[in-house]
Parts: sequence; C-alpha cells; structure tokens
Amino acid sequence: MVRQIIGSRIIYLDRVSSTNAFIMKRMEDRSFPEGSLVVANDQYAGRGAGVNAWESEAGKNLTFSIVLYPDFLPVEHQFMLNKMASLGLYDFVSQLIINELITIKWPNDLYIGDRKAAGILIHNMILGSSFASTILGIGFNINQENFLSGAPNPVSLKNLTGRDFNLNRCLTDLCLCLDRRYHELREGRFMELDKEYLNHQYRLGSH
Repeated sequence: MVRQIIGSRIIYLDRVSSTNAFIMKRMEDRSFPEGSLVVANDQYAGRGAGVNAWESEAGKNLTFSIVLYPDFLPVEHQFMLNKMASLGLYDFVSQLIINELITIKWPNDLYIGDRKAAGILIHNMILGSSFASTILGIGFNINQENFLSGAPNPVSLKNLTGRDFNLNRCLTDLCLCLDRRYHELREGRFMELDKEYLNHQYRLGSH
C-alpha cells in the first residue's frame, strides 16, 4: 500500500495573513515533514497570481498550503508541480460537479464553466540544481455565497449546487486527490500528466 504523503500532518490556524507566508518564515529548520498542511480558518491577506489578492470569507472555504521536498524532480521540470496540483484539484471537483464543464485555465486556476473556483500559488526554493522545498498554496471556494472583492468571475461549490459542504471532508478528499497525483509525479509519469493537463485546458480548441 502506498503511504499517503500529502495530509500526513495538519496544522490548523484560526487566523493568519497567508499560509504560504506562515510556512516560509518557519522553513529554515525544516521542521515540517513532507506533506504537512497548514490550514487557515481565516486567511486575510492571501495572494493569487502576480499581485492579485485572494478573497476568502472566514470559515467558508479551504485556504491551505502544503510543504513538499521534490528533490527527485529535475529543476527544469518544475512546472510539473503546477500540472500535478491542477490535476489534483480537477479530480476532486469532478467527484462533486457533474453537470458543468471543469477545466484548468493556464497556468493553474480551476474553472467550472466560465468561472474560477480555485487557484494555486507555488513557491519553489532551489539550491543549485536541486529543489530545497516547495510550498504549494491552494485557495478553493467551497461555501462562500457572495464575493465582494471585484474579482471578475469567482464561483463556489455552494453557488453551483445550492448545498453546504463539510470543509473537513472536502479537505480529506482533496488531499487524497493531490497525493495520488504527487505519487504519479514521483514515479516520473510526466507524459501522462502532460497529456491530461493539456486535455483539460480551458477553452481548448476554441478560437
């Protein structure tokens, strides 16, 4: 039986500016075993891609970061981490939403229809030609109904289904999906991950 890596240790925080930032301040002593999660009930200064902020109502969504040590991965293939994580999100939501098109908008936003349900922010620390560590931050809109930040197209699972989701169960299931994809990456299944990532691209084949 394959040992679960992602979700092997979970640290819950009530309120923090950013789970990625929380981990980065504490990484020097390598005190986080691989697969450790830091989960925030209220992340009040989360970031999206570039300079964008990530809006998340306290207690309504999943906002967390994962610590990985992908020393098996050649640095020139670091974008495989984005692909692996994106496919893990895709697998998770595909179990819950069956009447909408689910896609990945480059590089790693999860879209349901034409609306954004989740995003990933990855921070790689590289020493020489090897990975020292990776912090993989995820924001997933689960039970939030109203978005106030002015972001153009957010959506939550509750918006789409009309029902509340158990956040702990969602976190458990999402970790299993991410863990399966991480094991595929560790096994060097780059071609398979590449193919699936490309097949699930947002507006694939549109002009």
